[in-house]
Parts: sequence; C-alpha cells; structure tokens
Amino acid sequence: MLVDRELYLPENWASDPARRREAGVPDDVEFATKPELARRMLERLRAAGLPAAWVTGDTVYGGSGSLRAWLEGQRQPYVLAIAANDGVDLPTGDQTSMHVLPKEIAAYALDPHEWRRLSAGDGSKGARLYDWAFVPLTAPAAGFEQALLIRRSLAAPDDAKKLAYYLTFAPLGTLVETLVAVAGRRWAIEESLEAAKGKWGSTTTRCATTTAGIATSRSPYWRWPTWRWCAPTCRVVRSKGGFGGAAGRPRHLDPAHHPRSPSARLSAGRARPGPTGDGAALVALASPPPGPRDAQPLPAPTHSS
Repeated sequence: MLVDRELYLPENWASDPARRREAGVPDDVEFATKPELARRMLERLRAAGLPAAWVTGDTVYGGSGSLRAWLEGQRQPYVLAIAANDGVDLPTGDQTSMHVLPKEIAAYALDPHEWRRLSAGDGSKGARLYDWAFVPLTAPAAGFEQALLIRRSLAAPDDAKKLAYYLTFAPLGTLVETLVAVAGRRWAIEESLEAAKGKWGSTTTRCATTTAGIATSRSPYWRWPTWRWCAPTCRVVRSKGGFGGAAGRPRHLDPAHHPRSPSARLSAGRARPGPTGDGAALVALASPPPGPRDAQPLPAPTHSS
C-alpha cells in the first residue's frame, strides 16, 4: 500500500516560469533532489507515528551520503543500492579502514564459498534466485553494523557488469536472509507503482513511473493538482518481523573454514584471478584521514613469475 507521495520537479522545469504557470505549479515549490524528497516523506511518516522497519531504494538514494547519514542518525535500518564505483570503508584492524570500490572487493576479496544462493522473493516465474555475498564494513553506529551486499546473476556469474551492490545498515545480528528479502521488496513496490499508474491511464495525464519511483513527464497536458497524487520517491518497508530478525541460523561460516577476512586477504596480497589471470599486488594500508575521502582503486594486477 502506498502511503505518501512527492512529485519530482526537474530543475529545468523548476526554473522555467512559463512552464510552471502552464502546469499550475505553486510559487513556493522549489527544486529538490530525489533524496531530499525521500527524506521529507520519511520525516512525515515518523511524525505521523508510522515508523518504517526498513528503507530501500536504488542507486539514486544509495549514492546520497547526506540521506544515508540522516538515516543512520535516526537509527533507521536500510538496504540501498550503490554503484560499483561508490567507495566503501573496509575495516583493516582496530580503528583503521581502507576506502575501496565495491567492484574491487567482488573481484579480489571473495572466495567461492562466500557466495550463498538465496531467493529475493517470488516473481512471475517463481523464486528470484541469485548468489549473494556479505562483506562486513566499518560500523557507523553502536549497536548497528554496516555491510556490502553483492548480488550475482546465476545466468552470468562471470560477468562483472551483471553484479549489483547494496549498502546495508542494520541492527547487530540481522540475518543475511533478511537483508536479501528487503532488497527484493523493490520488485513488489515497483509493481504497486505500476498498478497505481494504471489507475490513471484513462486520463490525459502521462504518469511515467521510473525505477526510482518518481513520477515525471514532459507532457504539456499535466496539471499540478493531478500530479501531486503520483508515486513516492523511495521505498518504505513496514514489517513486524515478517522478514525475520536476529534469531535463526547464523549467517557467517565457521571460522575454521573462513580464516581470512576480505581486508586481510587484500592486505596480505593474496593472489586473485583478474580478467587476464594475473594476481593482485600488495596493498598498503593506512589509518583513515579525518575528512571525506575519494575511493582509492587497488593496484592493477601484476604477473608473478
């Protein structure tokens, strides 16, 4: 059930007085990014006493550091998609971490047994099965843990371009199955948005819902009062334990079969097969600087004789 909505008004529309007048956009409506609109809706939900169990969204939202920081400050669990080149903080020891690209973690820091086949929910053809890897990251808040969740297609397991990445923020002990289920809720929510859009299909309004859940259109026939109804900008999953919680079977493998963490393997320079079959070189580790940092790519694989 959709409980709120915000219209994403593109910046070129917001700054065009003639277009605003024609569409009936109120004077006090200003341009806002999609993550900003998502935060507004979440704030309204909290004020109305409807707290969300989880927040999920695509890379538009996962790539917003300000939105993630706000969610973490609210202790709001989330599973947000991020791009392959969005750096994450991989722990390397006490109070130290390394800023690494998710695609490099997938390429160099995972063993075959670290992938688990799990369903992200049922689709029209049955269970949506993928291989998933869970990589712990530096925890941003006490009582919570952050992780990189990597999804691999069964049809193309060797195609790095088919990998999908999620940044998760969850209470300690949350099962991987729970995180995967939350990530999979996006499909059901997209179907709800499509159904909502279809209810308005007989009008002259063109209501085009993107994968981000935003209603936008360049049609000259839409009017603000109608478009205010359209779809929300992010997903809010309300659940009272429907996805499971800290209880259940453990998500981590026996340490005897998992002796090295991803950062330990990277720091030790363990050979990793790359696109050309070469191994990864040693990676120098250092304490993180106090301010924001850009992602630092790993050294290119070098051939060892």
